[in-house]
Amino acid sequence: QHADIYVNALGDETRQKEVMQALQKATGFFRHELAQRMQVRTIPQLHFRWDPTLAHAEAVHQILENLEIPVEEAVEEAADDDE
Repeated sequence: QHADIYVNALGDETRQKEVMQALQKATGFFRHELAQRMQVRTIPQLHFRWDPTLAHAEAVHQILENLEIPVEEAVEEAADDDE
């Protein structure tokens, strides 16, 4: 049995590496805690995976922020879409 655990943390690539190393180092502790709290025959192997969702969302946000659409034009287009 395996469990993929997706994680994210604020910070740069160095922070990402630190977080992933710390989680992998603490895997035994997490499995022990799960064994104490769960009533299952076997505790799954834990696999920590970096979740890039926040980075992708930030990239999309930056693209949208850099678009130069005049406010009046955007409001008119939205009004036209409603009709």
